[in-house]
Parts: sequence; C-alpha cells; structure tokens
Amino acid sequence: MGQFGTFLFFSLSFLLVQPSLAASSLTYQGRIIKKDGTPVSTQNVVFTINLYSPGSENCLIFQETHTLDMRNSDGIFSLEIGKGTRAGAAVDGGFSLSQILSNKAATIGPFPSCASGSDFVPGPLQTRKLVINFNDGSGAQTIQSQNISQVPYSVESQQVGGYKSENLLRVDGGTATPMTQTQANELLALISGTSTQYSKAGTLGGITIPNPASLTPGESLRWNGTGWETFVPGESGVVIANITSSNSYLTATTSSGSTTLTLNVGTTANTVAAGNDLRIVNAFQSTASLGGDLSGTLPNPTVAKLQGRNVASTIPALGSFLKWDQATTTWVSTPLPDCAINETLTFNTVTDIYECSAIGLNANQITAGALPILRGGTGLSTTPTDGQLLIGNGSGYTLAALTAGDNISITNGAGSIEIDLAGPIADSKLDTITTAGKVSGSAITSGTISGTTAINTSGNIHTSGRMIASDTSTTTAKLEVSGQVLSKVFNAGNSTSIDWNNGNVQYTSADCGAFTFSNMFEGGSYTLIVTGAGGGSCSFSQAAPDSLSAGAFKAVPAGPTAQSGRSTVITFLRAGNTVYTTWITGY
Repeated sequence: MGQFGTFLFFSLSFLLVQPSLAASSLTYQGRIIKKDGTPVSTQNVVFTINLYSPGSENCLIFQETHTLDMRNSDGIFSLEIGKGTRAGAAVDGGFSLSQILSNKAATIGPFPSCASGSDFVPGPLQTRKLVINFNDGSGAQTIQSQNISQVPYSVESQQVGGYKSENLLRVDGGTATPMTQTQANELLALISGTSTQYSKAGTLGGITIPNPASLTPGESLRWNGTGWETFVPGESGVVIANITSSNSYLTATTSSGSTTLTLNVGTTANTVAAGNDLRIVNAFQSTASLGGDLSGTLPNPTVAKLQGRNVASTIPALGSFLKWDQATTTWVSTPLPDCAINETLTFNTVTDIYECSAIGLNANQITAGALPILRGGTGLSTTPTDGQLLIGNGSGYTLAALTAGDNISITNGAGSIEIDLAGPIADSKLDTITTAGKVSGSAITSGTISGTTAINTSGNIHTSGRMIASDTSTTTAKLEVSGQVLSKVFNAGNSTSIDWNNGNVQYTSADCGAFTFSNMFEGGSYTLIVTGAGGGSCSFSQAAPDSLSAGAFKAVPAGPTAQSGRSTVITFLRAGNTVYTTWITGY
C-alpha cells in the first residue's frame, strides 16, 4: 500500500461525440508514480471506476473496469469512462452513463447499493462523485474521491435539460424571436390543420373545395347544402312561373311559390282507373264473390267442392285422405291406421274401411329365392335339438350332431362350442404334430418334434436333462444363459465404435486409440482385432446399455499397445463391472 508516492492526474473532461451517437463518455487521464520516483510499468493494471450520487444516500450508480498494458507508458494512462467492462445491474442498477449524469429526471433509481434509501433526486447543478481504484498486481490502491461537475468551457452540449438537439425546435443562424404559449398553441394548430386564424390549402370554412384547375372561365363556387360546387351565375336553372294540365287526369295548383301536382284516380269518367274499376273488363274486385268449386270473397276464398261435389268442412287429422261418401254425396276426411312392420294396409269391402293385416305366406307359395336360416331349419324336425348343427349334405342342409371320439368331450353354450381333451391321445391317433406357433402347458411329454418350434415366453425354460445341439454330443454340461449369446465374425470397417450385437469377434482397420463399446454384457467373451497400420495405445469404454469407464478395463500386460504395421488381437471377459483384457500384438 505504501509503495506509491505521487498521483498526478492531468484532466477529467467530457468527450464530445457525434450527434448521431446515443451516449457520451468521460476521458480520465493521469500518471502513476511509485514512491521511489519510478513510473508504473506493469503489463496488466486493473482500474475500477465507481460513480456515486452526491447526497447522503451515497448510492453506487455506475461501475466498470479497464485493464491497461502500461509497459513503456512512463506511468501515463487514459481511461474512457463509459467504454469499459460494465458491472451487472445487480451491482450498480444498470442505468446508462447518460442517464445517471442527467439532472433532468425527477428521481433516478432504484440502485442496489446505497448508504440509505435506494434512489436519489438530482438538482439542476448537482455533481457526481468519482472514485477510482487501481491494482498493478501488488494490491489495490484508491484515488481520493473527486467531483464531476459542469465544465465551464463547454461550448456545445449534447442535451438541453435532458433533451437531445434533434428533439428541439431551433433556428439555424440569426436570432430567434421569443414565443408565447398562445403563439405556440396556434403554431401547433396550424401544423395540424385546425387553426382558427388561417384556412388550410384547398379548403373553405374547413370544407374541401373543388380543384381550382377544374374551373373554367366564368364559373363560381356555391354551397349545395353538403359541400362546395361550381356553377355559372345566371345559367344555373330556369324559374317556373306556372304549370297547367291539358286534361282532367292531372291538375296543378301554385301557391306561395310552390306547385302541387294531383293525379285524379277513381271509377268515374275523366279519372285514372283504380284497381277495382268496373271499366276494366273481367277484373276482380277486392270483395267479389266466387262460385263453382270456390266460395267466399276475394282475397281469401275457400275450396268448397271438387268436380262440383261438396267437401266436408271437418278439419282432417294428420295422415288422413279424402274418400267419396256416396251416402252423403260428400268428400269426407278418412284416417289411415298405423300398421306394424309385419303388417300391410288392406281395404275391407265389408266394413268399407282400410285396416292392417298380418303378412303371412305358406312355404309352397314361395317359388323363387330361399328363406334365411333364422326362419327355421329344414332337417328331420322343425326345431333343432340341443347340440345339433346345420350341415350341408350336397343337395341342401340337414341337422346333425357332432360325435366325440375317445377321451374327447363336446359341450355347447350360448354362441359357442367347446371341445375338451379328457385324457392323453393314443399314439395310434397321433401321427405327426406340426408346431408352427407355440406349445404351452404340458401337452407334450415325450417324443420328437421335427422342424423348427418357436417358444415365446417371458419366464424361464427348465429342463432336468441337457440342452444338446447335436445328438453325438458327449458333454455333461448344462446350458444357462443370462444376457447375450452370439457367435459370429463382423467387419466393423474403420470404426472405433464397436456394437457387440454384431458379433463376438470383430475386426476394424482403425488405428489403436479410444474405442467406444455398446452391448458388452456380463459373462460375455469378446475379441477385437485392430488391423490399423499406425501404432499407439488403445483405451476402451462403454456407453450403452450401461456405462463403463476406461478404468473398468484391466489389461495384463499393461496396454494394449499396437506395433506399427502390425495387427493386435485383444480379448475381453466381463465379470460384473470389470472387464479383464488380454492382448497380443505383432501379427
């Protein structure tokens, strides 16, 4: 802390930027001299810029860091405040440099780090406090707090009261005349077209006028009640002094400058005929009486007859029809019965009415087609006995019963027939069984099944004997499989990703390096042949279905290490989560 003796700072000023830029920066320059008089010349000197509010709230309102290479600088540095690495909003609130230096806002904040409160109220002439720390690797040093205030020699400012120059109405050159609020309001009204002092171009009284280019010499403008229109004075119309009619059908009267026209309509001479005028030949009057099959008067007559025969006045029911009643010589409404699906509508000549009759036919009356089975069998009896089936006999159908053989029982229920095996099937009855599907239970206890039998089970297959792949085998070992049993050779190309589902023996033309396995299961034995020409060490790991790190693979001797231009044979035996590895190279 005591190795720096002199701090000489040259300037602290605003750096003016182009008007198009959004923010300003401050330039802070100085020189750092050690206590022994030598300047700081460290490669990485870290400067921390802190700006605080001026009041007792003492809020940290801005923080950023700069890292400078001060080698060959003679201790001189220059910082552009506002262009360093900014601290996060959780440290200083995240406001921009122009925001925290502006005195226009009523309140600035909130800030996360304050001596009291969380914001401050800037005054028109308030300053900001600048505190700079630097660290050349020997420990942090703090420069005494300094105030940032208005620069007396500033000729041009980016903002006026917080507003940028492009936000203000201004005069380029000359002297602007002060404007009252009333004048400002009138200027805004003039811009928006609502001024009461001036008319907007192309309007009169706020109403659009015709395009002057469309006017011809001698034309003028006049109001037509809804808008302005052009006209020629003295030629816009003719004044009618009197209207007369040459006949009595139309009369005209004039009073107080207005004319009334009357059309004389009637049923007498010298009038225009009305709709009920008898002068119109064969015209129906609105109250004319009708005859024939119609009765009553227009416009709502009634149908009283059909072909000159009276129709009963009784209102018919739904579904009724008109029937001629000779006794009363009248058409009367007669209802029809509602027949069922197995009935038909027939006319009873005795009762003289329609009635429903059942539909029935004798079998000998059916000369074509065939009756469905559900209408009854055609065997020895009309109704089948329990257990009988309808069986074709070559010329038709007959009822017959299923006959069960030895150790077989047949029962039937609702919609089903069940055949049970009551005991073992004798060898004489069973010649060959072809098992294309599966054999479940204990149906087969001895004998030989030829061909291929698929056994689908999610459990275990148990045998008290042995599972033998050849009838010439003399081994006494039993087979128990947990996991993968696969024995074939697979060419893995030049891949370093080996899937042991492809074969227990695989070879690859890749060089010895990092190999990734999958589907290496516990109890399995695997062989990998690396034929790559490059030498080097091999390492192994497994990604699926479980994960094995390189440390799970134990090799004796340590390795494997392949010889250049030689093949290497590597054998793996997995037990638990450990894979025991042996290898031979030089092939």
